[in-house]
Amino acid sequence: MTTTKITLTRKFGYGLIGLTVIGSLWLSSLPAAMAATSSPPAAGTATPKAPKASPTPKRDKASWRKEADQSLEDKDYAGAVTAYTQAIKLGDTTAGAYAGRGEAYITVNKLTEAVDDLDLAIEKNDTDPHYFILRGRVYGKLGDRDKAFADFDSALALDSSYALAYIERGDVFYDAKEYDDAIENYNKAIDINPESATAYNNRGNAYSGKDDENKAVEDYTKSLELNPDDAVTLANRCWSYRLLEDYDKAREDCDQAVVVNDKEPFAFESRARLNYALDQNDQALADLNNAIDLKSEDATLYNLRGNVQFSLEDYQAAIADYTSAIEYAPESAVYYDNRGDTYNEVGEYDKAIADLDKAIELDAEYVLAYRHRGKAYKNNGDFDAAVADLDKAIELDGQNYDNFIGRGDVYFDKKDYPSAVADYGSAIGIDPKNSTGYAYRGSAYYWDDDYTNALKDLNKAIQLSPEWAYAYNQRGNVYYGKKDYKRSIADYTKAIEFRPDFGLYYFNRSDAYKASGQKAKAQADLDKSKELGYEP
Repeated sequence: MTTTKITLTRKFGYGLIGLTVIGSLWLSSLPAAMAATSSPPAAGTATPKAPKASPTPKRDKASWRKEADQSLEDKDYAGAVTAYTQAIKLGDTTAGAYAGRGEAYITVNKLTEAVDDLDLAIEKNDTDPHYFILRGRVYGKLGDRDKAFADFDSALALDSSYALAYIERGDVFYDAKEYDDAIENYNKAIDINPESATAYNNRGNAYSGKDDENKAVEDYTKSLELNPDDAVTLANRCWSYRLLEDYDKAREDCDQAVVVNDKEPFAFESRARLNYALDQNDQALADLNNAIDLKSEDATLYNLRGNVQFSLEDYQAAIADYTSAIEYAPESAVYYDNRGDTYNEVGEYDKAIADLDKAIELDAEYVLAYRHRGKAYKNNGDFDAAVADLDKAIELDGQNYDNFIGRGDVYFDKKDYPSAVADYGSAIGIDPKNSTGYAYRGSAYYWDDDYTNALKDLNKAIQLSPEWAYAYNQRGNVYYGKKDYKRSIADYTKAIEFRPDFGLYYFNRSDAYKASGQKAKAQADLDKSKELGYEP
């Protein structure tokens, strides 16, 4: 079974899908009709009659059943549904046929149909624990835990040594993020069958859910000792190594996962997340293209690819991917929030607000949506609405650095510099090693004509981020305001060194050159700023 945690992260586990073929009838296939051939007629002789074509043999239920069982084993679930349906139409109304189609329905997410088939399977044979496990899994996916647990209990009543019942019950707890209960059930499965690679893998997922990545790695390693070539477990361990910032081991596992099974989308997804974390966005994009080719209706993959496109500043491509994610998961506040914030980046603030309204409708406590909508209102000039949204974000999470930075930005744009200084100060109190708060507070001090405090903050920002062009530019502004043109020019030159494509910095240095009497240099910088598209 695939267990998935879909917020910002997810891992995969196993249940029964694809591991068991139910009641297959391994009959030999019928021979194909052979096409008749003949030599061309000799001149002057009569053309012989062509032989009658052999009729296409009709397939019987056993042939369809064999194909269905094989399709299920090969993880061709849509093909399995089709073949089981044909077998059933032709009279194979055994419990195994309904259970097989029910299992295939689970994987193609036709859960109502799966329940109907598994009800019939159990009605025909209520002594096979496997059928109760399958139906319990469906009830778990439908959120009916009482029925799910009742079915798992029925399976254990039939076979108390059936470890998979505990694994499945653990998966239900895992999906509900009740990780301690999940671990308890995986422990029972391991007690019954200490050779179960699945139990160790899924328990590793639960430990990862508890942010105990070291224990997760231990369980994945044990699972791989039992099943060394499992791509999903390799990808899961890669995930944990990434979170532990052991990137070399993460890379080794992710690469091996793809080698072991280049048809497993999660292997590409896990490697994409590793590449994304390391700012290797082109490689991440290539891996996500492969993952989506293999699993084209997975909203999480489109959302992740949208994040990568956003990082690459290809905002239209990001919007397209977030739109696809919304199409496949329209109840996700995250996807509306991501698209809304991307509309912010391209200046489509009304569309941004509409998406962020929807995100908040879906999740009234989604902090990012309030912060991003506040940014959209700010950019649209509605400062009061922006402050209200940032107030709400801070109410929901008063220890979030970016919430205070965001509200400080609104006050800054309102020219309420004392309030901006206060909010940037709150951000610094939360994370005193983050240069952004110092640089922004320094800018607010500058615009409030407090050059002494502005210099203190901008010096600190540069100490923390010595290659940040923005901080040098802002400190250059302070020196310019103090008429210290030599230092001002030095700072603008540093800013240009780190961002030679940014016209504003040339324009500012042009002013400093002009103020210090260096007219030729001033004109050259002014021309360069215009060449780069900057117009004051």
